[in-house]
Amino acid sequence: MEKSLDSELNHKEGENEEEVINLEENTKILEEIKRGDFDHVNELTSLGNDNEIAELLSKHEGPLYLGGLKSITDGQAELLSKHEEGLYERKLLPRQGGLDLSGLEFINDMQAEFLSKHEGDLDLSGLKSITDEQAQSFSNRRGGCLYLDGLDSITDEQAKSLGSRSNYSVSLKGLASINDEQAEHLSKITDLTVSKEVIELIVSKKNKKPREI
Repeated sequence: MEKSLDSELNHKEGENEEEVINLEENTKILEEIKRGDFDHVNELTSLGNDNEIAELLSKHEGPLYLGGLKSITDGQAELLSKHEEGLYERKLLPRQGGLDLSGLEFINDMQAEFLSKHEGDLDLSGLKSITDEQAQSFSNRRGGCLYLDGLDSITDEQAKSLGSRSNYSVSLKGLASINDEQAEHLSKITDLTVSKEVIELIVSKKNKKPREI
């Protein structure tokens, strides 16, 4: 019993030390970004409590790999959605600047609405589920591919929203199965990436074969 208690205490101490190290590393990277150094943004685990870092990141010229983030605020989502926007408007870049937020396992409806305005590739593969409102927001995207590969199922309403516009790109490689109604809606998407398990049903609904993984 005593050994078990000691072991548990040692484990907790180890976790606390690791958290301190991660916090120190994160703070170091935040300071680097303020100085204009974006080399380690992929190692960020938090953007802090204000919007300063998100605003700096939004002005970064090039893809943003922020897969280490576990959560963001509404304000940070709004700023990140503007990533490379000015470069697109000045025609200095094609609409392909990627925003990787694949570490997020949850976003609220407001964040989804903001992020849907990002005009390059948007990786939200960490999401395990989305709401009907979020699917509606995502259907309004104007450029790049939307990666929702963490979803293993969607509702009929979500499939209807995602398939309400044809001329955009969506990756749903995590879907294990879909029903006929969902296949009908998803078949309207011009550039759809799905798994082998669902490809035949979608192909039966349209002439063009979606990409398989």
